[in-house]
Amino acid sequence: MRGRTARGARALAVVVLALVLQAAFGQANLVVNGRVITSNSTSLVPGSSYAAGAALAQALGATMGVDAGRGLALLETGGRVLHVRIVESAEDAGGADAIWLDGRPVPGGAAVWLEGELFLPVKPVAEALGASVTYISSDDTVLVVQPRGRLTAMQSTSGRTERLELSVSAPVRYSTFFNEPLSTLHVYLDRTDIEVRLPPVEGESFTIATASSSGGATEVRVQLEPGTS
Repeated sequence: MRGRTARGARALAVVVLALVLQAAFGQANLVVNGRVITSNSTSLVPGSSYAAGAALAQALGATMGVDAGRGLALLETGGRVLHVRIVESAEDAGGADAIWLDGRPVPGGAAVWLEGELFLPVKPVAEALGASVTYISSDDTVLVVQPRGRLTAMQSTSGRTERLELSVSAPVRYSTFFNEPLSTLHVYLDRTDIEVRLPPVEGESFTIATASSSGGATEVRVQLEPGTS
C-alpha cells in the first residue's frame, strides 16, 4: 500500500511540476515561413512573443551576429541591416531606441539574454524584415509569413565599371559562387521566383547573364570573359 502511495505521490509531483513549468515558460506556437520555431516564449517578456535569435533569423532568411562591445544584435538580409539593442534582464526590454533598420528607429523591444542564448522580439523583428505577423487565437499560434521575392528585371549598366543590376521585389537572402575554371559567377536568391520570363542580358565584361528558377529559389548565372576574376 505504501509503495503505491509513494508512486502516486511521485506521479502527482511530476504533474504539478509540469504545470508549474508550463505556467513559468508558457508559449504560443510560432510558425515562421512554414517552419515551426520551438523556442518561442510569451512569458519571458509578458505580452510579447520572443524566440531564440539564431532560429528566428534563419527562418527569416537572415544572418545574425552579436556586437558585444556595443551591446547589439545584427541581422542582415537582402542588403538590409537590422540592429537590436541587447539587455541582460527582461525587465529592461521595454522602452524606446531598441531597434533600428538601416539606421532608422522602428518600434519594438530589446533582445534579451536567457541562459546563454539570445532571444529576439518576434513581431518587430519580423515586420522590420517585411513579414506579416498574425496571432491565431483558436490555435494559440503566432504565424509569420514573408512575401516571396520576385526577380523582375536584369540589366547591364555602364560607367567606371560595368554592373549587372538585379531588381527584386523584396529583401531576400542570397549567396554567390565563382566557378573559376569556367569563369562563371552564380548568384543564388532564396525564396525567389521569376515574375516573367527574363531575356538573357549581354555585356562588355561578361558574355551573357541568364536567370532560372527551380526548387523555390532563383539562380542568376553570369558567364564572364575568360581571364576575368
